[in-house]
Amino acid sequence: MKTHRLCTMVILMAAPIAAERAAQAQVAPATDLEALYADAKADLKAQRYSQALEKFRRGLAADPADVEMRWAYLVGAALSYQGLQQPLAALEFYQRFATASDLGKIKLSDEWRHRRGQIELEASKLEAQVLKDRGAVSVSSVPPGARLTADGKALGVDGDAGTPFVAYLTRGRHAIGFRSDGYQTAAKEIVVETGKRVSMQVVLRRKTEPSQVAGQQTATRPATAATAETAAQGGISPLAIGGHVAFWSGLAIAAFGGVATYLAYASDQAYRAGEWDQESVRTVWNIAAIAAFCTGGAAMAGGLVMWLWPTGE
Repeated sequence: MKTHRLCTMVILMAAPIAAERAAQAQVAPATDLEALYADAKADLKAQRYSQALEKFRRGLAADPADVEMRWAYLVGAALSYQGLQQPLAALEFYQRFATASDLGKIKLSDEWRHRRGQIELEASKLEAQVLKDRGAVSVSSVPPGARLTADGKALGVDGDAGTPFVAYLTRGRHAIGFRSDGYQTAAKEIVVETGKRVSMQVVLRRKTEPSQVAGQQTATRPATAATAETAAQGGISPLAIGGHVAFWSGLAIAAFGGVATYLAYASDQAYRAGEWDQESVRTVWNIAAIAAFCTGGAAMAGGLVMWLWPTGE
């Protein structure tokens, strides 16, 4: 039954190509790729799956310019893998065909629209078998085209699977890695359950440009070097910086003087209420308040002078 279904698929696969070749027969002779495809199709029909696969893969490596020829090679490779009892590889090539013939991007002929429906049906049946002991992970990235690994091993028949991609993984936790030129590598863990489908997406971050690194290094140089350079370029002078420090320090000390004044007042009220031991406390806070006001005021005055002193430009 399974062999009969594969043969039926081969016949359906041949129909669009045969129609195209008939239309072009008066224009040009068959190309090498067409001849190779015909040989591969004959091997597939005769259930010589290894020979058929080798020819279909060789044709894909030649990168056919004709999109319909490429579709036929992709489907032929999927059928060959299926005949060789390699369902994961077959699903990958069915997936490649589905992506290449996306109905939202390409207008298909009636022949290929029918053919695509047959392929989707065959792929869904095959996937149902695979999901009996695996889970499906639909992986995507921004931007697309990132190369994928699962637990450190490259995904895909040729180890070159790129997003978007559906990976069929065993039950458990897996680490999916993403790599793309010009972007930082990324990794994300996902838990896979048998018979279930999950999705994951990663937004890749661009690698830092050399100029940006240099800028960051400049920004993190020691403050003394940055200050000297700024002063040399006519920016804020070291004297003005000292004025800032002195002024704001003096303000903080004066604020402490205000706190000391309040505590001295509270101690005086307690003394007047009969707490005679508060007299010495009142005296201490009074002295602290006077010292803080004098010191803070002097620091603020000196800071203002330094802050506003001409730079001599």
